Amino acid sequence: MGEDASIDEFIDAVDERNGTDGDDETDRFGGDGSEENDETEGNDGETGNDGLDGGDEAVAPTVTTYEWTPAKATCDVCGATIERRWRDGDGLVCSDCKEW
Repeated sequence: MGEDASIDEFIDAVDERNGTDGDDETDRFGGDGSEENDETEGNDGETGNDGLDGGDEAVAPTVTTYEWTPAKATCDVCGATIERRWRDGDGLVCSDCKEW
């Protein structure tokens, strides 16, 4: 696997598809900055919890999809010693063993 890409490469690719040069922030964020925000802060009667009441439902813990270990770690499939591993099933594997 090659080096990580810079986010700028993705932004430039989107700008090219949209026919813009990417230098004008109004293209990226919309507007020219002269509009004023019509929204005002205030209490509109909502409670602010958006229906989240902290119920008794069990929440599954999050799992990593990628791991970088500078001291190197072992691929769970082939045993290679590597810095970068991706989750594949229940284990962490090298890019060659990962089913993309």
